[in-house]
Amino acid sequence: MDAIGEYGNAKWDLAKAKKWEALIGSPYSGGGGGIGKVASATVKMEIYHQRVHGSANYHAPPGERLTACIGLVVTQMGPEIIAKAIAMMERGLVQKAAAAKVLMDAIVADASV
Repeated sequence: MDAIGEYGNAKWDLAKAKKWEALIGSPYSGGGGGIGKVASATVKMEIYHQRVHGSANYHAPPGERLTACIGLVVTQMGPEIIAKAIAMMERGLVQKAAAAKVLMDAIVADASV
């Protein structure tokens, strides 16, 4: 896929992400009604640390209780995490737009020769 296609896909993905994010805090009437919220999160967390050459370098949380608590914290912080992820997507879109412009300028220059 060229830079123009990548830009288009990134723009579409960002629009879908923002629409999904907008569900948080929005009222709904189905299921008895309520306000949209982050209900759950799935996360796999590992720590990279290699004490000595040849020893394990990826370490999972020690036990289900900590893993469950990490999941709860991520769920509670969901809106903040989603906002940061969308900001990251927006920065990526700006970079993709610049790359698409370079390609478009080259196509236009080539067409005018």
